Amino acid sequence: MLLGFLVLGAGSGLAIWLQLTLGTGTAMTLIAVHAYTGLLGLPVLAVKAVAGAVSWRRRATRPRTPPSGRLDHLMTAALVAVVLALYGSGVTMYGNWGVLPGGTLKLVHLWAAVAGVPILTYHLWRFLSRARATVGYAIRSAEPVVATGRRHLLLAGGLALVGWGAVRVGAGSVAELDRQGPNDFPVTLTSGGADQPDPATWRMRIDGEVQRPLVLSLADLRAGAVERHRYSLDCVLGWSATRTWGGVPLRDLLRTAGASSDLISVVVRSTTGYRVALLREQVEDPRTMVAWEVDGVDLTPEHGYPARMMAPGVIGELCLKWVDSVTVVAA
Repeated sequence: MLLGFLVLGAGSGLAIWLQLTLGTGTAMTLIAVHAYTGLLGLPVLAVKAVAGAVSWRRRATRPRTPPSGRLDHLMTAALVAVVLALYGSGVTMYGNWGVLPGGTLKLVHLWAAVAGVPILTYHLWRFLSRARATVGYAIRSAEPVVATGRRHLLLAGGLALVGWGAVRVGAGSVAELDRQGPNDFPVTLTSGGADQPDPATWRMRIDGEVQRPLVLSLADLRAGAVERHRYSLDCVLGWSATRTWGGVPLRDLLRTAGASSDLISVVVRSTTGYRVALLREQVEDPRTMVAWEVDGVDLTPEHGYPARMMAPGVIGELCLKWVDSVTVVAA
């Protein structure tokens, strides 16, 4: 069972990483599968930890530990460290507890997964050949106690997860009802960090494969009518905020700049230096906009004022704050 959770978690995690790396956009359904696979695996992992501790204690009482046994101890300790880092970072991101910046937690999560592959492979290779003997020993010597204990532990773990999920849903509903205003949603940062550009001197460039490069001030952006669209901002750290975002459609700005008809993507850069890419279908969506407004009021500086990129159906990381430039990439 644990192996199934690990395979599904690793597979969904790899798919998310590939989508982020290739810039193809990430489905929130896939992120949910990854998150809940990890959460549902916690009780099974707890059972495995108890069984492993019992086995470790039994081996530790032997008169002499052969070199292979010492290596087993070392690799098991490494596996425990990796699992703690993996689950610690994952649960912290899901809970949005703000212990570390989101970018740091994602790096810890990613490298813990990478480090865990060879360690887990060794662990399976070393112990799988003895699985039949181990199971037979457990059945002969401790089935009534161990089986009952495992059932109770799995039941307790399952109930705890259901309870936590209910608390999360309830807390989200209460927070939505009790929010203090349009800007009352979590503040998260990429590895680029934070910035608060002066709206009076801030400028946004549109360049790359365009006929007429533009340099726009906030007044230039706000000169026309504000277009508004309502959709959710979905963060990979586990929260979502549905708001009405106001600004100017990105495709209108690109049309003004004379963007190449062979456009395949745009690279959006923040004043922090952080960059993301939006694909052609995202750029051409009329709901994708350079936004400065949320539910009829200006964004606060921590949420990206004077301008942030907003697009529906993408992860929050692509909704870049403090937009500095938009560079058109064409075939």
